[in-house]
Amino acid sequence: MKSLITFQISESQSIRIVIDEQNKTNIYGYKVERLHVFDEVEVEYVCDNQVIVLARDTVQHIVTVFFHILKKSLENKLQLDTSLAIEKVGYFFSQKMYLSVNESEEKDDIFSKYWVWSSPDNIQTWLYNVDGKIYLEISQTYPWLFSDPDEDESYVSFDDYMKNYKPIAIVELQEMLVQIWINQCHAILQSIEIV
Repeated sequence: MKSLITFQISESQSIRIVIDEQNKTNIYGYKVERLHVFDEVEVEYVCDNQVIVLARDTVQHIVTVFFHILKKSLENKLQLDTSLAIEKVGYFFSQKMYLSVNESEEKDDIFSKYWVWSSPDNIQTWLYNVDGKIYLEISQTYPWLFSDPDEDESYVSFDDYMKNYKPIAIVELQEMLVQIWINQCHAILQSIEIV
């Protein structure tokens, strides 16, 4: 895997977008040397050499979504809903989804404006503003929201899972850093081949 871009958070933390150069996958089969708009990439959160996959999609989608939500956060347009709490967006998301699936509670969409990416492994990435500050939250949702556990899985009840819930990461981002990330996104969007 080759890192296309790294969004440095601290010395030990970063988010990076990587591509498999050896077996590059283009969802529409385009064969080009340079980075193509439909090339598949992976977003990874790296912390102390531990790697967690945050998303897999086309480079254009991944970077465009991040670019736009970063701009909104810098403009203070992602004020956290008063029904949510800092460091617990993922907690409330799991709770709301569980109730909507299992108890037919109506699903309010108070989460989508903060949602950056989602991974196949139930990892969610959120970005929001609280009191003029910008926060990045990475959280895991309850693994059995939409499916039953496999026979060989170590199942945990929803209540037990929520008792022990904590986000994977919660980071306050400085405005200058967010602007650097916006510039990095812009540069990669300008460099990708469309045809």
